[in-house]
Formats: sequence, structure tokens, C-alpha cells
Amino acid sequence: MVYMFWEYSCLTGWCWWYRKDRPNHGISSIRFNPHNSSLFSTTSYSSTLSLFSLTPTNPLHVQTYPLDSHLYTHSTSPSSTLTALIAVSGSSPHIRLIDPRTSSASQTLFGHVSSVLSLSWSPIYSSILASGGQDGSVRIWDIRFGTTCIGTLDTAGLPRPANRAAGKAHSGGVNGLLWTSDGRRLISAGMDGKIRVWNASDGRNTNVVFPPVIKNKYQAGFSMVITEGNPPSHQENNSAGELLWIGNEDQVVAFDLDNGKMLKRVGIPKGEIRDIGIGRITGLVGRQGGGHGEFYTSHALRDGKRVLGEGREGIVRWRAKWLWKEEEEEEVEQTEKQKKLQDIFEKATRGPVRFA
Repeated sequence: MVYMFWEYSCLTGWCWWYRKDRPNHGISSIRFNPHNSSLFSTTSYSSTLSLFSLTPTNPLHVQTYPLDSHLYTHSTSPSSTLTALIAVSGSSPHIRLIDPRTSSASQTLFGHVSSVLSLSWSPIYSSILASGGQDGSVRIWDIRFGTTCIGTLDTAGLPRPANRAAGKAHSGGVNGLLWTSDGRRLISAGMDGKIRVWNASDGRNTNVVFPPVIKNKYQAGFSMVITEGNPPSHQENNSAGELLWIGNEDQVVAFDLDNGKMLKRVGIPKGEIRDIGIGRITGLVGRQGGGHGEFYTSHALRDGKRVLGEGREGIVRWRAKWLWKEEEEEEVEQTEKQKKLQDIFEKATRGPVRFA
């Protein structure tokens, strides 16, 4: 796979454009290695997991693992420093565990009944993995105890044991999963347009309500990133806890993870969308380095637009100073009606409803 660079002056960043090496096959997910930020990996609809190393010029291809299904997502264990197992899933109901030191899958997890759309390893327990299925289930695995899950999350209450019918975490496919850095909460995103926060200690839904602005309708990975509060220059808006960032069509949106309040919404300049043909965000990752945090988003290209270097997808770097520039603050204020709807919904779901 060959990479090309394209400069974005207004984004103060750059793009890689993938040249077509296989027709009609795109990149489905991208992840940085949690132990080495100069390494990253991708999955593709051509049924391959690929590993890369960043160089001063172009990313260097390191290894490719061919698998037997269209791949939707993958996750590298952040707490397993020796093996750094990579969990991979896609159109098959099985989850493959790849050990980068070998040339094949080291283990297969059985339990889902349909496609597996999302995966996320616990940041503190190297054997704990969460997975989200097309059937709306979220399964929790402990790979030390065989190849079947230990339970499924359920909005109705406590998790259901593995030997019973799967619980329902969402009414649509679960295509986004992310643990908080302390491993105490698990965030799930569903194709029903909902984001839910789960308590990892007892598996219960914490009932954090997010405003009805989330657009999640594609059977593809819905990427999320957690950061610690706001930049120092924005202390007046500082969140008491962590921020949850999502790629929302052609925008990057930030929420307060404790209460679901939307704090920021930034879109790609309209000129870039019109001239280059950048489409919706298909992936979002964070990277720390040089004292500054950065986001990277992968994009589909809009049909009928100019394609650079025979490219299909692009990757854009977002710098913190661009994400938080002042001229975008007005856009958040325009969502006051959405905040009122959120308050009404919270009152209706957290307490008794009285009719006059």
C-alpha cells in the first residue's frame, strides 16, 4: 500500500491519501500502538490487518495478516506490554486475537451470533475485552477462561450471565466501545443514535444522557476518544471530569463524560469539503507527543469530487489550537434548544413523570 502527502494550510496539518491497490476495498479502522506512538495499524474491507511504522517521510509497511472476513475494527491491548495482543473483528461472528510475534491468529473467541462491529481492551486488565455486536449486545470476555464470554450488558439492570440470552445494550448495532483510562467505566455507541456509559464494577448503565445530535447510522466503526478536561486557555469552560470526543459526520464533537453536556463542535472548513471532496469521518484516534495532543481522523471521499493521486481515503491531523479556536464557540451556543430537549428527557427518565 502506497501513501501520499497533501498539505492543508487551513487545517495546519496534513493528509495521507491511500492509492488504490485493490478496487472497492477501503480502510475500516486505524489505531496507534498504545506502547509506541510511532507504530500504528489498520484493518480493511479486503480482510487484512496491516502494521505500519511512522518515518520522517512515508509510513513504512511492517506486516500484513490476511483473515477470512471483511474487517470492521481492531483493538490493541494497552496493558499487555509483552505480547500486545490485537483483537480483530468483522462480518464473521468470531473475534480473532493476533500476536504480532507470530504470523497467524493465536486464539478465536466464540459467542456472538452476527457481525462484531466494535472492540475495546480494558486499560488495566490485560485479559479483559469488550465487544459490540450487530444484534445490540455488548459482551465482556476474559481470555484466561476459555473462548466464551463471561456476560453481556443490559439496559434493564445487571449484566446477564453468558449461559443466558444476550442482554441488550442498544436497540441497534453496537459499533463503538471505549474504556475510560482508569478502567472504571465503559462507553458504548449504538446505531440507535445513543451513547451509554456503563459502570465497570457492577455492569450497570449510569444513565448519563447525551443530547440528540449524534449521527450514527453506518455499519462501520464509530470512533471515540477521551481526553482530560479542556486546554489551559479554556479554563472557564473546564469540565470537572473527562471529555468524550466523537467523529459526527463531518464534525468533531466534545461532550462532558460525567453529565453528557456538549462542549464543542468543530467542522472541516466548507472549502475543503467542496474543493477536495472530503466526506464523513470514518475513524478518530488521539496521539500524545512533543507535549501536544493531536487527533487524527480518517475520511471517505465524496462521490463525483476530485480525487487526489487516485486516492480513496484521507487521514487528517487536528491540532488542539485549531480544535479550540474562539470563532467556533458561537456554534455551540446555537444548540440551546437541544439542551432543553436533553433536560426534558433527563427528567422523564430519572424520576416519576406527572401529568397535570
